[in-house]
Amino acid sequence: MIRRIISTSFFSIVSRIFITATNLYIVYFVSRYLGTTALGTYGIVFFFFIFFSSISSFSLNIFFGKEIARYDKGSREESEILNEFVSAAIIGFLPAIILPIIISFFYNKISFSLLVISAVSGYFMGLERNIGGILLGKEKMQKESLANFLSFFIIVSPMVLSGGYFNSIDKIFYLRVFALLIIVLLKLWFIRDYFKGFVFSLKLRFFKEEKYYWFGGMSTVLLREVDVLILSFFIDRSLLGSYFLALRIYYAFGLIAEVVGTSLIPFISRSYKGKEKNGFKDFNKIILLFFFFFAFLFSILLLFSRSWIISSFFSDFLTSSAKYLYYLSFILFFRFFNYSTNVILTSADAQHIRFNIKLLATIIMIGLNIILGSLYGVEGIIATKLIVELFMFFILGYFVKKIITRYKLDL
Repeated sequence: MIRRIISTSFFSIVSRIFITATNLYIVYFVSRYLGTTALGTYGIVFFFFIFFSSISSFSLNIFFGKEIARYDKGSREESEILNEFVSAAIIGFLPAIILPIIISFFYNKISFSLLVISAVSGYFMGLERNIGGILLGKEKMQKESLANFLSFFIIVSPMVLSGGYFNSIDKIFYLRVFALLIIVLLKLWFIRDYFKGFVFSLKLRFFKEEKYYWFGGMSTVLLREVDVLILSFFIDRSLLGSYFLALRIYYAFGLIAEVVGTSLIPFISRSYKGKEKNGFKDFNKIILLFFFFFAFLFSILLLFSRSWIISSFFSDFLTSSAKYLYYLSFILFFRFFNYSTNVILTSADAQHIRFNIKLLATIIMIGLNIILGSLYGVEGIIATKLIVELFMFFILGYFVKKIITRYKLDL
């Protein structure tokens, strides 16, 4: 089991490194060649990109990773999960078409064309992530990492070689859509064998559970990115770009927690069902200690390396972004640790608890962002992040301790 965990975690980290490298390079390209104001615009479009990804995919990548890991290849249960994937892909296309039109009536900070391209790219991103969930559940993360390397190559190479052509946010997202389409087709080819003898029916059989993943996924998007949208009403685009840069570096430092946490879901799920040699209680205690150590380590690394990172790549943002990262480095500890408690709840079939916590945290986040953001700008937004991460740290910890303490395998 340990060897499989290391293998899956390693390829998950490699895979996510390519995703993060792609996002950071685009941020670097926009800030260097299009300017600070354009980076603020890109931050808004990026929010809608991630938002549409969550809406159209029902945020089922973790669900697929958890469920398909429990069943044998060719089984009836596996076929039902695959049917769920196809049904979600078809049904999820509708909000990607309708929502940009509705949003355009209420939000005019970006053009309608950027809203549409963010919806299209978000749909393909969501589809790609759901397929990635199937690969995760089947412990095929080496194929996931290969696909994300190809995506990195398709996006970054043209921007390096023909940077002058990509002189607008629209063109950068057109390139992103092309790359996502190629990766979706490649990943579908990777899982083609699982569809042998597959009979499709358009139905979400597991929506009673899936709704928690869907609404939970939307809550995650809002917790991560809504501050950029809210700030767009209160500060100018150049300052917004400075905060968006700090936010991307902050999330990059939380990469290992997010990736390792997600890669552990199939193993925690199987141990919860008694299908692994390692006991559920002992396994999760080790996981929590692991995350606690690295939460402290990466918070210190971000604190002392923030100025060097920004001055090396984004010198125009040194003063403001470094100041924001100073505060975010302390918040990183709690965010890092929260990844572990989140995945334990999901793997222990307690997604409804995770959803309720995230929903409450989202309401707090949006309310405080509007109040503190309007009064204190970016500093108010960062204060809100601290309050919300502390809230989740204690509440998630309480429920995880309760689950581990009371766990008893039903045979």
